[in-house]
Amino acid sequence: MVITPTYNPHYASCKVNNGQMTTLMNKIMMKHYEKNKVAEDFLQEIERKIFSLEIHFSKCFQTAIKLQLYGSMLNGFGTTNCDVDLSLVFAEGAPFWATSSDVVMRFVSKCLVDLPNVIDARYISAKVPIVRFRFQDSDIDIDISYNNMLALHNSYLLKQYTYWDQRRIPILGVFIKKWAKINHIGDASQGSLSSYAWIIMLLYYLQTLRPFGLIPILQESQSGTGPRMVHGWNVAYSLYVDPSHCSKLNGSVYDLFLGFLHFYANQFNFADLMVQVAYRRIQPKPFNWKKFAMAIEDPFEKTHNLAQGISEQMLTHIRSCMLNTISVFTNAEHISTFCSANDVNLMFIEESFNLNEELLGKLGEHLLSLCILPNPPPATRRHRHRSTSLANSLSNSTDNSSILV
Repeated sequence: MVITPTYNPHYASCKVNNGQMTTLMNKIMMKHYEKNKVAEDFLQEIERKIFSLEIHFSKCFQTAIKLQLYGSMLNGFGTTNCDVDLSLVFAEGAPFWATSSDVVMRFVSKCLVDLPNVIDARYISAKVPIVRFRFQDSDIDIDISYNNMLALHNSYLLKQYTYWDQRRIPILGVFIKKWAKINHIGDASQGSLSSYAWIIMLLYYLQTLRPFGLIPILQESQSGTGPRMVHGWNVAYSLYVDPSHCSKLNGSVYDLFLGFLHFYANQFNFADLMVQVAYRRIQPKPFNWKKFAMAIEDPFEKTHNLAQGISEQMLTHIRSCMLNTISVFTNAEHISTFCSANDVNLMFIEESFNLNEELLGKLGEHLLSLCILPNPPPATRRHRHRSTSLANSLSNSTDNSSILV
């Protein structure tokens, strides 16, 4: 079934009827994904580092420690430069002195002091305390938190959604994260949206595609399974997958990207409605969220608004970025200008739709750079976390070494 304006106006109204440009833009987005996705050998190297950390922490804590991977590296939308998020759990029960996340994370910071190859380690006191560090042979930040089970289940839920259309959903998610970062609207600490929030927005959009959605609502599709409670929230969802379902809705990743931008820039009512992936019915903003410019509900932790730091000015800026990107990505003149500047025969492109790998990447970067608005995002008060180096952390923390002797 081909998507038409009759079924999906917010999708089809922005579709470009230029087969040459559509093919080229699809190749750009696919090229970006192939270049930046988490490769199997890279993931294996991360897993080896995790295993060495588990051994080291188990010796320090004198009990078995498990480090569970979550976040972008697990959920299907990871790239080679994204952070590594780990949740520390005690395999055989927590020690009697491990009374809070703060206490456990401060002891984790002590354990890192004598670990070779660890640099830039910091304890960060926040709603979820973490210890952040890097290995000398890697530019990747590693964040360790304690018993962060909701985040783990969120990651598995997002991964489950990618199984429904592995041909398009991961490519879309990775490209949207790149686009948001380039436009400086992909960092919650700067008053915009986290990459996780952008992925939730993408999934909600894909659920709304008519007549029956590109992906289902997995939390409403549970069959024969009861609630599964974690930290007081139900994390149950359907594990059933029907890959043939997505084939009923045609549309390239380029079409879907433009549809996503058009949906949120022109159609979605942020003043009254909530972005959420858990229910089929349209959900109004909860009364106590009316004060927020945007409402994006966490799939499991229903009281958590992923967009609570967004101001009206930032929402206006985000929508302006979307409208400008639609203009850039539907203007064939930008491709003509690029080809002329790089001595590329445009007729050759139109006939074969081919560019070499280097030029394809350059064209993608060129178009993304044109998406950046001349005016920067509105100034916002930064969300400040208390961050201390390991030296300060150790001097201010409880000495647990005597407990472990």
